[in-house]
Amino acid sequence: MNSNLIRTVVICGLLIVVVMSEGCYYDNAEDLYPVDTVYVLDTTGTGDTTSAFSWATDIQPIINTNCAYSGCHSANSSVRQPLTTHAEFKNAIENWALRLRVENGTMPPSGNMSANDRQAILDWIDAGYPDN
Repeated sequence: MNSNLIRTVVICGLLIVVVMSEGCYYDNAEDLYPVDTVYVLDTTGTGDTTSAFSWATDIQPIINTNCAYSGCHSANSSVRQPLTTHAEFKNAIENWALRLRVENGTMPPSGNMSANDRQAILDWIDAGYPDN
């Protein structure tokens, strides 16, 4: 009788281990979603996302249209920090939380910036805001 009890406990224990191990399933984002934004933004096909957006050809025109105009962040603004050069924009990112302001929509205050332009600026900032 004692050996039957031990056998029953061992079998139940093994059954519990098998059931519990089948219930544990760990996966990660790389396995579940093999395509991520790095590949979507890579326009060169080389894996280099820093060149996905260029300051001169992509970002500066957005800034000139939405930020660096008379009465706002123009070159001769005495009220607001100018945002006409890469150095000025870099300073605003590093010292004035510009990324957060673009992301939460408080900049530009008019709210007229398109979602695509806003995302382009955020992606460029996330890539290290290169002066290319």
